[in-house]
Amino acid sequence: MQIPKRYYSWGGLALLLGVAVILSSDTYARASVANETPGGAFSTSIHYLLVQPIGTIFLLLPYLVVGIVASFFAKVEHNLKSWCLFICGVAPLMALYFQGYMSAQQAILEKKWTAASLAVGFLPFVSVPAIGVGLVVGWAISTLFGKLGLK
Repeated sequence: MQIPKRYYSWGGLALLLGVAVILSSDTYARASVANETPGGAFSTSIHYLLVQPIGTIFLLLPYLVVGIVASFFAKVEHNLKSWCLFICGVAPLMALYFQGYMSAQQAILEKKWTAASLAVGFLPFVSVPAIGVGLVVGWAISTLFGKLGLK
């Protein structure tokens, strides 16, 4: 059985967005909280993204789940439902990841090493209810748009 192209497109979009959110959140947190230079913070973020591939994959899984759900509805329903589900699914993830990286850098400054590692390490687990709520909201918005005739 061949995997449809829509899964690659939505999954790829979700993974690219996930990498962008991780890099930007980590870079901003390092630059603003830890007072690193933006260039140094960005290179450190890329370094940790590359040297910890299992952790990176684990952090990207929630984004991939949202991408797969959106790709499923790209075939079953109209594209509007897919976009609503995708946007409403990743919006809470973006906020959670930003807050997680900011909390981690604050904990590092306070020498709370366990709290710093868990602030980022638990993000995939914390994001499960956020994904659920985001997808329900996306479903409601797309249904509302559908009733208004916007497809």
